[in-house]
Amino acid sequence: VNYNGLGNMQGNTENGGRQTFLENDAILVNVEMNGNNRMLYFDINTQKLQIGCEKGGCLHSGSECAANHDFMFLQSYGALYFGVPFERSRREIWKVEQGEMSCFYRSDNDIIGIWCYNEYLYYMTEFGVFRISMKKPDEAMQILDRPILYEYLTFYEDSMYFCEEDMLLYRADLDGKNKQRLLEEKVLSPQIYEDRIYYRSGEYDDKRQYEIKNTLCSVTLDGKEKQELIDQIYQFCIADGGIYYTELPVEQETTLYYLSLKDGQEHQITDCHAGYICLFEQTDWILFTKTDGELEPGEVGGKPTHLYCIKKDGTQCQRLEYPKMIGE
Repeated sequence: VNYNGLGNMQGNTENGGRQTFLENDAILVNVEMNGNNRMLYFDINTQKLQIGCEKGGCLHSGSECAANHDFMFLQSYGALYFGVPFERSRREIWKVEQGEMSCFYRSDNDIIGIWCYNEYLYYMTEFGVFRISMKKPDEAMQILDRPILYEYLTFYEDSMYFCEEDMLLYRADLDGKNKQRLLEEKVLSPQIYEDRIYYRSGEYDDKRQYEIKNTLCSVTLDGKEKQELIDQIYQFCIADGGIYYTELPVEQETTLYYLSLKDGQEHQITDCHAGYICLFEQTDWILFTKTDGELEPGEVGGKPTHLYCIKKDGTQCQRLEYPKMIGE
């Protein structure tokens, strides 16, 4: 598994926060259905959504079913996954394996992010970042003495790259030692691909609007040899030898593109809602939300959306039907 970009919700890379890839050819997604959050599987082979539970004989109607929970900070580890149950204690990390749920670890403080990498589970509280062994989850070691920006942590080989509250980019060993600052500019959504760090510039313009400077850049792992690649970028994911990205949205709408890093060829994939794109190197399918209907008279907020899938070449786009839950 390529663990690049773990926890990067803004970039919508693998293992984001409300979606993760499982090794049994499924994408686990947290979807709002009829006002409730449900865990669903997107089956890569059939392109169908299924109730996110593998427990034999389960009726999917109570709190014992994993599909009925609102898990945040989803992280997969092979065929099992971890999450912090939003409706329970924020101090607990739960493990779901073959449909069976159990409390994997309990912290003394609220958990605001988790990541899995190299047989360790990393978690974050307001007091810093800690890690626990998958084999001995009762022994936690603090590796950073302050919290970082959850969306902006990526692991690569024997190092971790992250942004602190100053939005500057740092590198440290996996145990938190040898921490060093790499760049003097503000960074958004760092990702690593073939020994280069890709990021959105977080610098403001003269009017204090950083969106104007929202340029996709890349540098070598030592923070040198900077290149500017694409202007006016919003979300992006470096995968499949290129850059999947959306431009800054107009209201809720944007367009998903793919740009090859090898030959510079670009193609448009689909128009979509700016809030949710889910893609992984392990599959040719992309999940995304799309505006689907209008607000009812008197309703306020954004237009309603629905989950769709499409192949990475822009073909076979289809609206996904949500499975029926008992009692709905």
